[in-house]
Amino acid sequence: MDNHAAELVLAVKGEMEIYIGLLQYAKQKKEALVNNDLDELNVIVKHESESLLRLKGAAAARETLFKKQAEEGSARADFDYIKEMLPQRERSQMEELGERYREIVQELSLVNALNQKLLQTQLQYTTFCLDLLTETSPIGGTYCSTGQLRLNKSGKRTLIDKEA
Repeated sequence: MDNHAAELVLAVKGEMEIYIGLLQYAKQKKEALVNNDLDELNVIVKHESESLLRLKGAAAARETLFKKQAEEGSARADFDYIKEMLPQRERSQMEELGERYREIVQELSLVNALNQKLLQTQLQYTTFCLDLLTETSPIGGTYCSTGQLRLNKSGKRTLIDKEA
């Protein structure tokens, strides 16, 4: 059992460090979105993608170690069961890591949810601006006194088509 215990603690620490980096990128992304800094946003997304690839590899390595631990003791390979199988020193480290890991993932989830809302708001604003410039309307007309939709067939030129 002790064979893989230290290795498992290191794997979880490594994976957690990647999550900490992703959390930092999410916070930087929020600032870039708020400041409308698309160049910075592109750089952040590139780094974030690289971190996600590293995370995928780290998670696979951790899962392999979990399975090795489970083979030595039981068929269960979940975090809590593996933690209980570890020697006391590694068990206490894993408890601390597990708590910190959960906090980081929860904060990352909250920041990413905010970033998603910021992106959706920006998309709505951009669509609104494009609709103003092209004079397109989602309704396509106005209502007349009978309650029927009167389509706008005036043949107006769009703002883009007009001369300045």
